[in-house]
Amino acid sequence: MGSRRGTAILLAAGGLLAALPRPPARAQEDLAALHAAEAKEADELMTLLYENPGDGAVLAAAAALRERCLRSGNLRSAEFLAGPLAREHPERLDDNRRWVEILVARGKRDRARAALREMVLGRPSDCSAPGMLADLLLEDGDPAAAMEVLAAHLREHPREAAPLYRRAWIALHAAGDRAAARAAVADMRAAAADPATAPAAASWLAENAALLEEEAAAMDRDGEALRSREALLDRGLLAAFAAALLLLAGAFRLARPRP
Repeated sequence: MGSRRGTAILLAAGGLLAALPRPPARAQEDLAALHAAEAKEADELMTLLYENPGDGAVLAAAAALRERCLRSGNLRSAEFLAGPLAREHPERLDDNRRWVEILVARGKRDRARAALREMVLGRPSDCSAPGMLADLLLEDGDPAAAMEVLAAHLREHPREAAPLYRRAWIALHAAGDRAAARAAVADMRAAAADPATAPAAASWLAENAALLEEEAAAMDRDGEALRSREALLDRGLLAAFAAALLLLAGAFRLARPRP
C-alpha cells in the first residue's frame, strides 16, 4: 500500500549509486580489469541472447551478470545487459524495473521516463510502473504531470489504495493545492466505503484520509495565522511610517529659520 510518505520513487536507483564501491587508488587497475572482463562477458551473453531469444538459461545468466556489474560499480555494462532484457521481454517486469533504476542511476532520466511510459501503456495491469513514473516526474518538479499519471491509472484501477493516497499527498504537499487534495481525499474515502474494497485496504485508506485531512486543516490554520501576522505587521509599519513623518515634520519646523 505504500509508506506514510508515499513510494519516494526510485529510491532503489539512488541505492544503486550509494552501494557502489569506492576502491582505493591502488585498486583502480584491478577494477578496470574486472570491468573489462564483465564487458566482454556481457558482449558474449548478448550474442547468445540474440541467437537464442527466450532461452531461460541465457536470460538467467544475463540477469545474474547485470547484478554482478552493479555490485562492481560497472553501470555501463549493467545498462548494456538490462536494456535488451527489458525491451525484448516486456513480460519480465522485474527486469524492466531494474532497467529504469539503472537509467536513473546513470542520469538518463529522459530515457527512464520514456521506458516507464511504454511500460504503463504496454501493461496497464502492472501497478508499479505508474507509481515509478509519477515519482520520477515529481522528482523532476512536475507534480501536475505526476498526479495525471496516477489519475489515468486510477481510471483503470479505481480502488487501488497506493495511487489514491499518493495523488492526494502530491496535491497537498508538492502542488500545494488544498482543494485538489481534498477532492483526492474524498476519492480515498469513497474507495474505503466501497464494499468491493478489501477490508484491510479500506481501513488503510480511511486512516490515511483522516491524516491528510488533519494536515490540510493545519495548513489552513497556519496560512490564516500567517495572514494575520502579515496584517498586523503591515499596520505596525504604517503606524511607524506615520510617526516618522510626524517626527520629520517637527524636526523641519524646529530647524527652519525664524523671521
